[in-house]
Amino acid sequence: MRINDLIGLITPQYIPLALFGAFLGAVVTINKLPDQQFIILAIALTCIVAAFNTFNAVSDKEIDKINKPERPLVSGKITDTQAIILTIIFYGIAIILGLFLGTTTLIIILIATILTFLYSYKPVYLKKKFIIGNFSGAILYALLCPLAGWSLYPSNPMNTTIFFFLFVLGIGLSFVKDFEDLLGDGIHKVASLPVVIGKNQTTNLIILIEIFAFSIIAFAILSKTLNVFYSILLFVIIPLIFYTNKFRQTKNLVYDRQIFYKIVILILVCETIIIILNLI
Repeated sequence: MRINDLIGLITPQYIPLALFGAFLGAVVTINKLPDQQFIILAIALTCIVAAFNTFNAVSDKEIDKINKPERPLVSGKITDTQAIILTIIFYGIAIILGLFLGTTTLIIILIATILTFLYSYKPVYLKKKFIIGNFSGAILYALLCPLAGWSLYPSNPMNTTIFFFLFVLGIGLSFVKDFEDLLGDGIHKVASLPVVIGKNQTTNLIILIEIFAFSIIAFAILSKTLNVFYSILLFVIIPLIFYTNKFRQTKNLVYDRQIFYKIVILILVCETIIIILNLI
């Protein structure tokens, strides 16, 4: 197994979403950089994301033949058995590391493990469930990861406004993700939002979700729950809506994927702004 094939299997481009979310959760909780515990948590979350994507590659092999034929399982560079063994190893490492991080963090890691496993486990296959499949991704990246950061310091209060903002934004991102898989999902009857209600209606819904997410920040600023410096976040909504609206015109999966990554970058920008505001 070549290292490039392993990287292609675990799709590491999703790992920053998990790590940024956890780092933000920790920084917002203690208003300073987290201690060395965070390094252990970061490795555990990286392993969960790697296991999530690896096991999903096994379950979605037929879909990927249409959407992503270059993936290692589809091209035969990695076997299903190897991928399943890697899944078990990644999950095992995450759980073992969780034992060193306290009960609350371990529970979050176990919930993340169960959720991501059931997402691709064929007898349950949450991915194929309408809306539930989308919420699975949002719960992992936009709720459990920030909560994992907070759980390193559970005696401190949780910033519910920021956490709610991230979760709503994560729901919108999970619907965006469906666009790049639209063709294969439609053929294999995955009940994603674009398959069920169409691309235009899904785009409208995502834009409404994005507006709602940023209205949470605006209301918190007006009610002085957050300080006025958080207003800078509101400028991100313009490019976010701009790129989301581009999905109406795209008819190529490559372009859909490019737009998706631009939206991911914008969300990471939001998280970076929040982190900086809590450190200064």
